Amino acid sequence: MELRESHRTIYFDFPHMRKTLLALALTCKSFTEPALDLLWRHLDGLEPLIRCLPQSLWKQDKEKLEFQRTMTLDDWSIFCKYNYRIHSLDHHCHETYLAYKERAICDTEISRALSCPPFSLPLLPNLTSLTWTEASDETFHYIRLFVTPQLTKLNISAHALSAHVPFTFGPSEQSILSSIAQSCPSVSHFVFARDGYRSTESVGDTSTVLQRWSHLTSVRTGTVSEAALLHLSNLPSLRILKFQLPPIPISAATQKLLQRPAFCTLQELDVTCKSLVILEAFLEKLTITPKVLSFTITHGVVPHGPCQLLFLIYSMSAHTTHCNRCGSASLTSPLIAILHSKLRPFNHSLPFASLT
Repeated sequence: MELRESHRTIYFDFPHMRKTLLALALTCKSFTEPALDLLWRHLDGLEPLIRCLPQSLWKQDKEKLEFQRTMTLDDWSIFCKYNYRIHSLDHHCHETYLAYKERAICDTEISRALSCPPFSLPLLPNLTSLTWTEASDETFHYIRLFVTPQLTKLNISAHALSAHVPFTFGPSEQSILSSIAQSCPSVSHFVFARDGYRSTESVGDTSTVLQRWSHLTSVRTGTVSEAALLHLSNLPSLRILKFQLPPIPISAATQKLLQRPAFCTLQELDVTCKSLVILEAFLEKLTITPKVLSFTITHGVVPHGPCQLLFLIYSMSAHTTHCNRCGSASLTSPLIAILHSKLRPFNHSLPFASLT
């Protein structure tokens, strides 16, 4: 046990020591298992795992790995020497993502072959983090092969160029995502959006799914319903929320419910909406003190929009100072208010202290 812990310390202090770990795994029996655990802990695509299988099974055709025969029990036996070691997987669904890296990805046919293992799913039983990049109509449903009860991070992105890699979030995809939520009750970090770090462009409505999770700490998604918004506002664990408001202002009933202590531990709030009126309706009754506020207005701003936004933030911070409903320790943390518009771009940064 001490040997295993020392290896883990060495690995994380020097993350580029993969070749050294591999040499140790091959030459020293006492190092083999700990070294293999560390080498396989995070997988950037399934390609390394497929290449460990017999070469008679697979071939590389340009940017893709393909199977050229049916998997046998012996193939699956080799697969099972490594699959339980993997805790984190970044799966890239299309070759456009890795073309510039001169790396291959697995053909969809490989996913089909892996759908029928001689053991119970999931394929990677100890997975806790799953990133599914460039999801499409063809690849989305294969996510179910990898989700586990202990999954805590789920990051799904659809290609920004939907005409190139089409993705339709219909009833079938909604059902798949709902089943994932039921199978993975411990998810704390959830992303479901178009490609891009800050994107909250709506891929599909995840409101029903969000309401199934009670341990969320970070969420980045598209349009969220009022019911899901109220659920998120009650979560004591939520620290980061990036989402898109519905196209119409929230109801008076929801506004009233948001008057109670809501988003009590939120540190970063990023809101996208079509108009300032919709944003005002959401923020009007809130008493929150995040470190960062970010706003994106997608359909233009009225002439005095920036001034209206600053006044809205001032009113919110003053109301929070007066009520202090969430018991935040300080209002002096930096607050960044960003207002983007396709018609009238505007950016502004200011400290919360200067507003009170």
